[in-house]
Amino acid sequence: MSFAQPWMLWGIAAAALPVLIHLLFRRQPRRQPFPAMELLMQSIRRVERSWRLLRWLLLAARVAVLAAFALAASRPFFSSETAAASQVAGPERLALVVDRSLSMRATYDGRSAFDVARELADRAAGRMEAEDVAVLVWAGPEPELAVAPPTGNPATLSRALRDGRPGFEGADLGRAVTVAARALAPPEDRNEGPADEGVADEPVRRVVVFSDLARNAIRSPADPGGARIEWVRVPSADTDRSNRALVSVRAEPAPNAAPHTLRFVARARSFAESDDRPEPETVPIDLTGQGDAQTRTFIDLPAGAVVEKTMDATFGGAGTYRVNLRTPPDRLAEDDRYALMARVRPRVRLLVVDGAPSGVPNQDEVFYLERALRTGSDDQPAPRIVPADDFAAATLSEFDVVWLAGVTRLSPEDGQRLTRFVRGGGGLAISAAEGLGAESYNQALADVLPRPFRGLKRFGEPWAGSTGALSFASPDLDHPVLSLFRGEAASGLLSSRSTGILLTEPVDRGRVLLRHEGGQPALLAHEPGRGRVLVLTTSVDRDLSDFAIRPAFVPWVRRTLLWLGRALYTPDRRMSQVGEPRPLKVPPDTERIRVEGPDGAATELSPGQAFVPRRPGHHRVQVDRGAGPVRWPEEDFAAHLDPAESDLRPLPDAEVQRLLRGSDEAGIRAGPSAEFAAAGGWDGRTLVSALLLALLLALLFESLLTLRRT
Repeated sequence: MSFAQPWMLWGIAAAALPVLIHLLFRRQPRRQPFPAMELLMQSIRRVERSWRLLRWLLLAARVAVLAAFALAASRPFFSSETAAASQVAGPERLALVVDRSLSMRATYDGRSAFDVARELADRAAGRMEAEDVAVLVWAGPEPELAVAPPTGNPATLSRALRDGRPGFEGADLGRAVTVAARALAPPEDRNEGPADEGVADEPVRRVVVFSDLARNAIRSPADPGGARIEWVRVPSADTDRSNRALVSVRAEPAPNAAPHTLRFVARARSFAESDDRPEPETVPIDLTGQGDAQTRTFIDLPAGAVVEKTMDATFGGAGTYRVNLRTPPDRLAEDDRYALMARVRPRVRLLVVDGAPSGVPNQDEVFYLERALRTGSDDQPAPRIVPADDFAAATLSEFDVVWLAGVTRLSPEDGQRLTRFVRGGGGLAISAAEGLGAESYNQALADVLPRPFRGLKRFGEPWAGSTGALSFASPDLDHPVLSLFRGEAASGLLSSRSTGILLTEPVDRGRVLLRHEGGQPALLAHEPGRGRVLVLTTSVDRDLSDFAIRPAFVPWVRRTLLWLGRALYTPDRRMSQVGEPRPLKVPPDTERIRVEGPDGAATELSPGQAFVPRRPGHHRVQVDRGAGPVRWPEEDFAAHLDPAESDLRPLPDAEVQRLLRGSDEAGIRAGPSAEFAAAGGWDGRTLVSALLLALLLALLFESLLTLRRT
């Protein structure tokens, strides 16, 4: 036991006064022999025995009154030396820093760590003396001064504590302590003007942190500015904090599966010590999506390990679906759910128009193209191939993409059909061939071609500048068709050689994705209306190029097909973590953006302004282009939690002190606080109240004894 006012213990000496008075004024009866009174004396002796007990009880009550008063005045408390040092005499400036990070949502014995921390901070506010003042700081991604400037009204602090809620992001306690210490600093230290004259002694300044002090709680050192730093662990360091989490999930097309089937690869991680859980934990994972998509699998998760598990789910058709994966709730229920947007690739129906059919397979115009389309994943249907003479009879509405492979002439009627097909959302691919009629293409497809054609040229003519074959150069790797040819993969593309190419007019239309040596376009892309057009200025057989036998040909054909059919979903590299800005891609004429969060709350944004999600889950995007808000599902996304916040294991006290210091600076004094360590514990004020109650009871007992004696 320690005492905040030890000099008051001299008052216990006053407890000896009743004893002295009792001894000094003790009656000594005078003995007078009187045989006739023997019967009366026996009665007196019986009564005297009972009065003797009452006198001793009365003496004990009076001693207890004086002793309890002296002990209460000395303000005793049970604590360590650290807490004893924290007890101060005189006014105090106190900063309450409450951690509101995601890890504080973890529950222990049915209560969240945040609720317990808030209760302890409220108790600390209730212990303020008449001249004490305090501030309240929420420790989140950015420190928030909830109560400032310092107030001496505990009710103000209690109201602010009741209104606080934990977040879904991490917190930096070091920065929060710095903000709290500055809020307690004298005015001259905060550059707010001179201090009041006549203030002789600066009040004691303390910063008390209420936090679980998990592994990721302190990210930068604190600058306490002379204030003492104390912390309260919620819960205590020896509490079991084992936790597991779904840290990532990705969706990809499932090979050799039914149409519209996706494979989900989930990663689960255990944040537990192997000594606490020697056997792996069997955890079920449930997947639910829009429609009837649902499945379940199980994983065996050893302590401290990361395990991947795959599961397939079939959806009703092509499109974007909101999907949730769940495991049974544990210590931190928020990281046992994972939301994502799953995009089911449509099945692209392709019509290939063969411009030069041949009975000899390897001399057919589409020999290499057909085999490239059939190679790789089987998630796309086989193409339909027709000769150029039968193209007029084909029904274009039955297809998503048309590939004109070496078709030398195009009639105006076919051109009109293709133009309507492209502008209605279809995809058109054109590859060159010997004898291609540039004028017929320019007239038939004038509205959808990336650039007008000039005609086919062979090498060796003056424009080429060389008698050798030309290779590909300058790939636009930002375009989805060529984005996979990065690094070593580029050699398979750039190593091809062409002996003849289709020249185009130098107009500013379309996008050049690939060039030949010398600067002539080799691959052009254009998006007229709702459709897409891609032109390869060399052939897909071996008449004009060896591209068809190069390693890049097969993946290029597949990506071209998927891009033209709007089935190529490139990975979204934009950050989708809670608290991280996410740029939104919207049409150029957008006036306002509206993002609706998983809780239904909406946020209005200006074009070009990034959105910062504050909650995990699915977010829906709307755009206003002057005619009111409309859904923009291409930008719908799901925000995820920071896996670091799932590690609830506590930092040791020595590590907390080291991280808060950031160095061995002697001016920083930090240590755990035992004054507020446990809800319902016996702190200094509780002991004083108990002693005052004992004093009152002793007075009542003394009064009863005196009344009975009278």
